[in-house]
Amino acid sequence: MTEDKILEIQKETGCDSTLASMMLKFTGGDLDGALQILKSVEKDVLVVKGKFIAQTSKLYGAFMFLYNYKLKSFDNVEIVAKYEDKSGIEFDFNKNWREYYNDLGVYKRKENIDLDTRDRFLSAIVSQRVQFFFDSKLSVKKNDQFDEDMKKFMTDFFTSLLGDINVAVKLKIEKTDIFEIKKSDRGFLFDSDEAKPDTKEESGEHENAEILYLKIEPEISPINGRPVSELSRGDMIAVRIEDDRPIASYIKELLNGVDPKTGETKPVYAELKDLELTENGVFLNVEFGPGIYGQSYFGEDVNIKTLSESDAVVEAPVKKNGVINKYFWLFGGVLIIFVVILVIIMLYN
Repeated sequence: MTEDKILEIQKETGCDSTLASMMLKFTGGDLDGALQILKSVEKDVLVVKGKFIAQTSKLYGAFMFLYNYKLKSFDNVEIVAKYEDKSGIEFDFNKNWREYYNDLGVYKRKENIDLDTRDRFLSAIVSQRVQFFFDSKLSVKKNDQFDEDMKKFMTDFFTSLLGDINVAVKLKIEKTDIFEIKKSDRGFLFDSDEAKPDTKEESGEHENAEILYLKIEPEISPINGRPVSELSRGDMIAVRIEDDRPIASYIKELLNGVDPKTGETKPVYAELKDLELTENGVFLNVEFGPGIYGQSYFGEDVNIKTLSESDAVVEAPVKKNGVINKYFWLFGGVLIIFVVILVIIMLYN
């Protein structure tokens, strides 16, 4: 049954079997809960589909690439271009990005595309200049002008790349997540003897990436707590999950972070993964489970409640006592029966 759940998680999300198994363990075997968490992963991968026309040189082309903002990497970069042939722009923007990418791959294999343009594009798109543009724009949480800024930037990019001052660019920009990309890897079309474009992607990056960040507040304990400045990575600290999203509520209940009678938020213990003391305050990053983190920022070096030996639940003695109690009653019962039989024998004698 567990193996079936792991396969279902892999099919639905694209994660590997190790992460699927860890997530099932974290949720106590709750398949729906594991899927809910994994599908809440941050959509921090930008999908850029585009077409361009260099009107002076009559060059027509289409391209696509992914930019992973968290990993600072470009993935699945592809472009096709042909002189005096409008088939180079006849690709459907309404298709999802996987199909669009496959269409570019099929066209590249069947048509005599301009390889010089392709080579120069593949080198230029992964440059520091392009990465700096994305990082500066994506670092702003809300940027209503992003699509317009992107179109202007890519128009300037192709003007410089092609040496044509009369370039028109059309874009469609979407967002996706790391698991969706992993799920789709086997769906891309490439020549059997051709490697994917150089993308800086390394094995295991998808599986090790953060899935979800929750808003938390540390449990302040002025008398019994430890100063933040004295904490170390790996310490178990008490925090409250102060996040209103449905997925956060699920995780809060899963970790017993809610009082069943009052519904109030209770502190739970989580492992401290990162601690940064600055002039303006303290930044905390804790881990609740595989890829599930909590972050908090506050303005002073306060005392935080940490997990002590008296707070820890030691499983072994409980199980041992349970075994002892079990056999105590068994032996006690046998002893009582033996005494009763002995009394009866004595009475009849």
